Amino acid sequence: MSSITAKGPNNNVNHVRGASQTPSSSAQEASTGSIQDLTPRAAAQWYKKLGWKPIPVGTNKVPMVKGWTTKEYTDDEIKQWSPAWQVGVVTGDASGFVAVDIDSAKALTFALEFLEPTPLIAYTSLGPDNFRRQHWWYRIKPGLGITNRSKIKIDGEKIALDLRADHGYVVVPPSLHASGMKYEWKTPPWELDLDTVPEFDPTALPIVNHEAYRASEVRGGRPDPTTSDIAEEYAQRYLDRMGPATENRGGDTHTFNVCCAICVGYNFPYETALELLSQWNKTCLPPWPEEDLRAKIGNALRYANEPWGGRRHDDFWPWLEQRSRMAQIRSGSLPEHEESQHGCGSGLTDENWTQTRLSALWRHAEGK
Repeated sequence: MSSITAKGPNNNVNHVRGASQTPSSSAQEASTGSIQDLTPRAAAQWYKKLGWKPIPVGTNKVPMVKGWTTKEYTDDEIKQWSPAWQVGVVTGDASGFVAVDIDSAKALTFALEFLEPTPLIAYTSLGPDNFRRQHWWYRIKPGLGITNRSKIKIDGEKIALDLRADHGYVVVPPSLHASGMKYEWKTPPWELDLDTVPEFDPTALPIVNHEAYRASEVRGGRPDPTTSDIAEEYAQRYLDRMGPATENRGGDTHTFNVCCAICVGYNFPYETALELLSQWNKTCLPPWPEEDLRAKIGNALRYANEPWGGRRHDDFWPWLEQRSRMAQIRSGSLPEHEESQHGCGSGLTDENWTQTRLSALWRHAEGK
């Protein structure tokens, strides 16, 4: 996508990725201050002017809405974000950039050896070794299909270095971390010529994707993980039924059981399981930090007693039958205590059974 010239909050000229040169009113209100003086909402509008794809996130770094991978926010929608929301940016083709997440001094040493230096760096939170974690940003060519990757192993030791690319996201300045620390740019992107940011070399880091990383840590006999809209709907219903985990009320065991069901019982790919569980995690009291939730997922993959895929329902007809039964019960045409007596063996022909359930499902979808 071609670049154009625009000005950032400090009136610095910058080349941005295919967007209007006129900032929004909320961004103009903060135009005299630095990035740290902007609200997340105002910053989101500036990121949008760069051609990036901003999304609202919580201080726990979890997206505040479902469908964030495809949602495109307008300026008016961003103005309606809650003041408590922070801001993230979808990485990969959605914004034309990837971010390398460097979470330890050892990972930084490794990145300095394998990665080209970049002027676009964001500082995040403090690690346990008092290391200021960092995101190194790189341009990408469209259509490369770079996937999210996590961790590397050097002589059997894991390095805290991830890659956020297609279908991924990172929290960006001036968001507030759960620890109380603000995310900060070394130099804000609108003060740089983004054409000078180096392109990411997919072969630069010997890191593996989430699925391959977890494959070395799961118990044996796992079939290839897959997903489907129907399976995800069943999984979402399961999460709704299970409810949130609550601290000091068995929340640890509850979370482990939920992770076992989603990761093993449904045998979803890692990123699908993480997205479903991250949405559920927002309801927990309090929500788990992301690193703790990932640890729960890892434990589920290693220690769950469920059969792989034992909860899966990808076939259309059982799904349709359940949907139509629910519609009939809600409409009063099928008493709830008679639900178990109806189905394919209820005396209806296959044709009438199909028509009955299709019509009930249609009525339910129309709100009748």
